[in-house]
This record gives sequence, structure tokens and C-alpha cells, in this order.
Amino acid sequence: MGKKGKLAVICACMLLAILFGQGVAGIQQAREKAAELRYPLTELETVNLSRTGDSVTAGEDPQIILSTVNTYVKEIFLESFDTAEELQIFYTDAAGEPFSEEKSIFVSPEVKTGNSTETGNAAWQGGSGRGGAFVSLERNAAALRIDFTGAVGSSYRLSAVVLNPVRTAAGNFSMVLVSLLLGGLAGLSIVVFAAERRNLRIYLGAFRKYHYLLEDMVARDIKLKYRRSIIGFFWSILNPLLMMCVITAVFQNLFRMNVDNFAVYYLTGWCVFNFVTEATSGAMTSILNSGALIRKVYIPKYIFPMQKCVFSFVNMLFSLAALLVVMLVLRVGFTWRLLLIPVPLLLALVFSVGLGMILATAAVFFRDVIHLYTVFTMVWMYLTPIIYPMEILSGAMFNIVKMNPLYYYVDSFRRLVLYHTVPDAAEIGIMAAWALGSMLMGTVVFKKKQDRFILFI
Repeated sequence: MGKKGKLAVICACMLLAILFGQGVAGIQQAREKAAELRYPLTELETVNLSRTGDSVTAGEDPQIILSTVNTYVKEIFLESFDTAEELQIFYTDAAGEPFSEEKSIFVSPEVKTGNSTETGNAAWQGGSGRGGAFVSLERNAAALRIDFTGAVGSSYRLSAVVLNPVRTAAGNFSMVLVSLLLGGLAGLSIVVFAAERRNLRIYLGAFRKYHYLLEDMVARDIKLKYRRSIIGFFWSILNPLLMMCVITAVFQNLFRMNVDNFAVYYLTGWCVFNFVTEATSGAMTSILNSGALIRKVYIPKYIFPMQKCVFSFVNMLFSLAALLVVMLVLRVGFTWRLLLIPVPLLLALVFSVGLGMILATAAVFFRDVIHLYTVFTMVWMYLTPIIYPMEILSGAMFNIVKMNPLYYYVDSFRRLVLYHTVPDAAEIGIMAAWALGSMLMGTVVFKKKQDRFILFI
């Protein structure tokens, strides 16, 4: 295949990825639209609010009450609302439970009129074009109450209250960027695989002969890590618990991070992110640290970065025990969706192995990569929603985070554990594309350069 043919394949894959992304986004938007809960003003229970058409006038302590919600409320949309004054939102966890100050939040809604947006403490995520105000809640609620805080006699436009409104339109900027990136990666992978498919089949076939060695090396690493440790394997549980306590104390109490079940929210993000960074960091130096063994006997060299990734994966499985403890303490609840947890975790493992082989190859020839990757992982952490919710981001920053592959692995794992929802087809497709693309590219890069490793280690 010539250069023009390769370029044509890559461009075709990018185009197909955009069309596929548009189609999936459209289907997802239609599903979200059907799941909206819309309460017209005429059907709302109001207290101390006089209604005239689409306008309401406030009396003393004006309220809107939604007594039968019984669902997870990500966001509230006040249709036609055109005032960005602070609101107080009350919520209850069970039917018949009275509203209380302990279960309420003060919010400054984001008001969108036409094509302009005035942002309070929420984030505009894309062009639905709907006029009104958006309020982020992110809580399970049996009932809701919205209190207006303006002066008596204040007048507002309000035609309806919508729960979980559709905000992300098909074809938004972040979806196009991700589609282009994944399409290009898929096209490049196809081109490389077409040229190397026979060699790759033989190369990877050796793994069947040496898989026992991988198992022994992983077991050895686990024993070495906890050798001479008093509490041994329990450090894998205690470490995330201690980290959770510190982060929760700092961000939820000092910085007032408004995230429900923050401890579980943080742990779900930390487990996945720590696994990927630990796996790729270990894989990056695996060839350099195994130089003596590589010089003496023949072993498929990809066993070494793979071993570090599998070792980190086993460590993460131990850490999930800490997550289980916190879920039990906070009474988050367990559903059948937890059975789907292996999907994002195994895809993250495949992604880590591929990226680890690329880093291992780069580190052999350029030692600076080891130091640069330490800085990169710090930036990567801040670009992954481990501590903060995505709702606080907007504009270019929101699009950048959506291009981060770890966002999808963290979000899918968190959906299953904390929010008891199944990731949509688009998210699973993006995770699989990152994983398989990374694995294929890592394998090809590693294979092409491995014969020269012996000259540099």
C-alpha cells in the first residue's frame, strides 16, 4: 500500500468515526429527551407564588414543590427563567420525609437566553438553544422544593420545570474532536496491522509459551512489595482509605466541594487513575530494570511491561476492598450493575499495556521520558475528574477533558458503582477504541525497536 493509499484509509476512518459519533450522539440525545421529566407551570404545586401566564410574582417565602420525583436528578432546568438570582434547592431521600436545611443547597443558576450564556456556578455544555436557567444537583431525590430568595413582589418568567434536561447536542465540538482522534488512531492501526499482520501473529503467538513466566513474575512482585511489612496485603486497602480521608477533609470540608457521597466519588476515580499511572510508570522502566535478564536468556520482551501492568491491576483489585468498605459505611447501595465493573477495568488494563509498551520503548532511547512522565501524570490527574465534577467545567476546558481517555474509564466505573447506571454505547465504544488502538500501536512500536534495546540498556 502506497502513501496515498495509507492516507486515504486514515481519512476514511476519520470520516466514518465522525459519522458514527454523530449518529450515536443523536440516538443518545433522543434517549435523554425521552427521559426528561417536564412539569409545566400549570401543573406545579406552588406556595406564595401568583401565576399570570408564563410569569410568577413572589410573595413571602415563595416555593415550588415537586412531591413525586423519585429519581436521580443530575440537573434542573427552569424553562424561560431569566433571572440569575440565588435559589435554595431542598431535596429528600425518602417519600414523606420533611424538607430540612441539612438537605438543601444554595445555587446561582446558569441563565441562557438565545445564543448567550451567563454562568453562575454551573457549566454550559453545548447547544440545545433552550432559553432558561440550569441548576446542577447530582443527587437521588424523592421530592424537591425550589425556594426563591428575591424580595417580595419580584416577578419572574417561568413556563416549566424540567428534570434532567438534554444539554449536549449531536455534533458538539468535543464529540467531533474525539471522533477525529479515534478515527485517525483506528486508521493508523489498520494501516500498520495490514503491513505487519503476519509478523505480529507470530510475535504475539509466543505469549502462549511464556504465559507461566508472566504469572510467576507478577506473584514475585506482589511478594516483594509486602515483604517485611507488618500488615502486608492490608496496605492495599489501608492506603486508599487514608488517601480518601485526607482528600475528603481537604476538598469537602475546606473547599466545600459540592459532590454527594464525595468519599465514594473520589475513590472510584482514584482507583482507576492510580492503576493506570502506576501500571504505565512501572512498564516504562521495566526494560531498563530487566537488562541483566534480557542479556542472559531469551524472553519475549513485551512480557516485562505487561508484567508491571498486570501487577498494578492486581493491586487495584485489592484496593477495591477499600471502596467496598466505604460503600457499606455510606450505604451507597448495591445493584446488579456492579457485575459490569470488569468492562471498564479490563479495557483500562488493555489501554495501559499498550501505552506502557510505547513508554518502555521511548525510555530505553531517551531517559528524559522518565522524568517528563512524572510531570505529565500530574497534569493528567488534574485533567481527569477525580476530585471535581465535570459540571464545574465549561468551554475549551470541558472539551479538553472529554478528549482525555482516562475520563471515559473513570466515568464508566463511577456510573456503575455510585450512580447505578450503565455506560451508553458511545462511551463503551470510545473506551474500546482507546484500548485497542493503544494496544496495537504499542505492540507495533515495541516490536520495531526491541532488537536495538540490547545496545542501550
